[in-house]
Amino acid sequence: AAATAAVPATVRLAADAKAAPEERAFAHGLLRALAPEKLYPELTATAKEALDAKIEAVRAAALPLYARVAPSEAAERLGELTAAATAGKNKGARVAVALAWGEVARAKVPAAQEALDRLIKDDSAQVRAAAAEAYGFLGRSAQDQLIKMVKTEGYDVAVGAARGLANSAEVGASADVAVGGIFDLWKRKGKPRREAARVYVRMASRPTRELVEYLTSASRSVEDADLHPIGVEGLCTAAGVGNVDARRGLSSAADDASVEVRRLVIGCVADSPAASKIAAAVAMKLRKDSDAGIRAEATRVLAQTTEKGKVSADVAASLVQLLGDEDREVRLIAVRAVAALGDDAPKEATAALVRAFERGDEAEKLGALR
Repeated sequence: AAATAAVPATVRLAADAKAAPEERAFAHGLLRALAPEKLYPELTATAKEALDAKIEAVRAAALPLYARVAPSEAAERLGELTAAATAGKNKGARVAVALAWGEVARAKVPAAQEALDRLIKDDSAQVRAAAAEAYGFLGRSAQDQLIKMVKTEGYDVAVGAARGLANSAEVGASADVAVGGIFDLWKRKGKPRREAARVYVRMASRPTRELVEYLTSASRSVEDADLHPIGVEGLCTAAGVGNVDARRGLSSAADDASVEVRRLVIGCVADSPAASKIAAAVAMKLRKDSDAGIRAEATRVLAQTTEKGKVSADVAASLVQLLGDEDREVRLIAVRAVAALGDDAPKEATAALVRAFERGDEAEKLGALR
C-alpha cells in the first residue's frame, strides 16, 4: 500500500532528466511493477522520452516499462532494437530487450514468441536469465521449457526460469505446475533455496496447498534461519487472502527466535483484516516479548479487541498486566484499553489503574481518568 501511494512521486522522478540516473532507473522499474492502468498514457510518453536518454541504465529501465504500458506500439520498435542488441556485444541492452518482449508477451502480442525463443538461447547467462523470466508470460506453452531450464541451467538462469514459471501462473497457466517446477531450484538448498522461496512469495496471493507448505517449511527451517523471514512474508500474503494453513503457519512463527521474524508476524496480523482471526492469539503470545516494539504492537492488537465487543477474560487480564510494563508506549496503550473495558474490566483493574495514575506521566494519567 505504501509503495502504491508513492506512485505519483515516482512518476515525477522517472520523468526528471536532472535526477540521478540510478534513481530514474529505479523509478522506471517500480512503475513497471506498480503503476495502475489509468496512468499508462502518461507513462507511455515518459518511457518513450527516456529511451533517448544519454545514460544506458535509464534507457534499459525505460524499455520494459514502455512495453508494459504500450505493448503493441513497443512491439514495432522492439524489432529494430532486438536486431541491434543481438548484433552488438552489449548484454545490458539484450537484457532490456528480453524483459520488454516479456511485457509484450503478457499482452498476447504474437511477435513475442519468436523473439523470446531466440533470446533464451543467447550465449550470455545474464541474457538467458532475463529471457527465461520474460518467457513465462507466454503462459502454458512456456512451462515445459522453463521447467527444463530450472533443472539443467546454472544458478542465474535457473532463478530466471523459476521467476518465469511464476509469471506463467500469473497469466493463467497452471500454478501447480509452476510450483512443482520451481521445486527443482528449492532442492538445491542454500542460496538457490532462498531464491526459490522468494519466487514462492511472489505467488502467495494465489496460494496452492504445496506453495503454502513450502512457505511454512521456509519459516521453520532448521538448516537456514535466513529462510524464516522470507517464509513469513509469503505466509502473510497467503493469510491476507484467507488461507487457513497460512494463518496457522504465521501463528507458529510467533515463537521464532529472531526479533526480525517476530516483528514481521505481529505487523502482519495487525495490518491484515484477513488475519484478524489469529491476531489476538498471536498478540497473546507476543505480549511479553523481549522487544518493546513487539510488545507495543501486541498490546495495540489486544486493545483493538475491546472495540469489537466483549473480550475474553484472558485478554482483559493481560491488558491489566501490561499496565505495569517497563515501556511507556505499552503502558499508554494498555491504560486506554483497560479504561475502555468499563464494567467488563477484571476486578483487579481498578487498583492497577490507580497505580498507573500514581506513577504515570501526564498522558498516562489522562488515559487512566477516561
